[in-house]
Amino acid sequence: MEPGQDGTAGTAAPGDGNDQHPDDDSDAEAVPDPAVVAAVAGHVGKIGFAAEAVTTALEAGDLGAALAAIEDIGGRAGQARRTLKAAAGGRKTPAVKPGALRELVAAHLRAYPGQNFTPHQIGKKLTRSSGAVANALDKLVALGEAELATEKPRTFRLAGSPAAEPASRPVTAPGMDRAEDGDAEPVAGAA
Repeated sequence: MEPGQDGTAGTAAPGDGNDQHPDDDSDAEAVPDPAVVAAVAGHVGKIGFAAEAVTTALEAGDLGAALAAIEDIGGRAGQARRTLKAAAGGRKTPAVKPGALRELVAAHLRAYPGQNFTPHQIGKKLTRSSGAVANALDKLVALGEAELATEKPRTFRLAGSPAAEPASRPVTAPGMDRAEDGDAEPVAGAA
């Protein structure tokens, strides 16, 4: 096919000798960081294994395992994308590792087992937005690491924790049992 027959304006393909710009250092693409290449290659390799796991699980009729493998693929693809996007933008690594906030929220719940918290309370303690914390809590509930304690207001606690005492003290106040450690911040208006 001759240039222009496919509806294009006859632009030359890269590397066919008809480049508009001479090869010099100013136009050359920077060599990617080997760590970025290794990280992305690692994710791509694991995506391949997870794809095989999806097929195997589907053939065996195990939809739960297939779903878990698909979620693994999505997470790894997202991380590889963020790594590449950061590198292309001149940053060394993605700004936030996926799941980092979720782990901070889980650590907070583990530090105060049996106590209920609203997303706002945890967000204030972690200096994160309550919306992002709410999303992390919802994911922790889906993973079985946290549980919804009350619907209104939505409060959460560590999964498997005994229910907080409903009597004399508010169940949503963080750190009420641990006032001696200096981390407790009673809720305004709480007795």
